[in-house]
Amino acid sequence: MRKLAAVVAMAVLVLLTGCAASGISEFDREQRAADKLDLPSRYDDVQVDSDSTRWLAERDGVDFYAAQSADGTCLILVKGGDVDGSLAGCGSGEVGVSGLGFPTVHLYVDGPPPAPTESMIELTSHLYVFE
Repeated sequence: MRKLAAVVAMAVLVLLTGCAASGISEFDREQRAADKLDLPSRYDDVQVDSDSTRWLAERDGVDFYAAQSADGTCLILVKGGDVDGSLAGCGSGEVGVSGLGFPTVHLYVDGPPPAPTESMIELTSHLYVFE
């Protein structure tokens, strides 16, 4: 009986660890000054971990960040340094964000991104802008 309990406990630990992991390599390094965001209070509900924000790329005046939250991995778009006017989406697998004058962007969190199409512009190995 103890062996069964130990096996079940290990299986739960492996599953929980797998859910928390992300395939985004930027999370494997220490947070740098350029990674830090002073997020507005509207992000409090999603419980974004401010120590986990990572700058990913910039295109046409929009900075793209990833962060960890209670809801998985977040993709945060900041135009012209205006964090108050930022746009974000959180989840796992594929996180897509668009609207409010921002480009359509997808972050592929848990696995390899799909083969790019003509409408996709690769910003990083996990981050694509759609035109």
